[in-house]
Amino acid sequence: MNYNLSVEVIGGKELEDLFERSPEIVIGNLKDALNKTAFTVEGKAKSYAPVQYTVLRGSITTQRAEAQGNNVIAKVGTNIEYAPYQEYGTGIYGKSRRMIRPIRAKVLAWKKNGQWIFARAVRGVKGKLFFKRARDESQPIMVNFMKEALGNIVSILAG
Repeated sequence: MNYNLSVEVIGGKELEDLFERSPEIVIGNLKDALNKTAFTVEGKAKSYAPVQYTVLRGSITTQRAEAQGNNVIAKVGTNIEYAPYQEYGTGIYGKSRRMIRPIRAKVLAWKKNGQWIFARAVRGVKGKLFFKRARDESQPIMVNFMKEALGNIVSILAG
């Protein structure tokens, strides 16, 4: 005994076209959500960055989101050479966990308030973790942007 079942898809051509466009719809919405998140992280990182000369703060930028295979990637960063030292710290506070001592001289020397300071060793500087703080604080915002993007995707695909 056999039962014949049949289905007529109303709007089948439109559905087929939509499925063909679905990767660009998904990627486009995810890029938008990631860009919003990246610019949020950039703004927070700028507000938390040390401001002694404002160069570091002004150098923090966002590279807009790009699709790379199945990933969508946006980058927030800086090209300032000393940024990692400000982020993670130096000397006893940094990776080496040792005092900073001169290599080619007997003492370290620097000017502060117009006067020369000399030292045989210094502790270093504590890391500010301004990028980490900005990223961590932006996680809930990213979740909301992603929920919004997924809602848009479903809405578009559902018609």
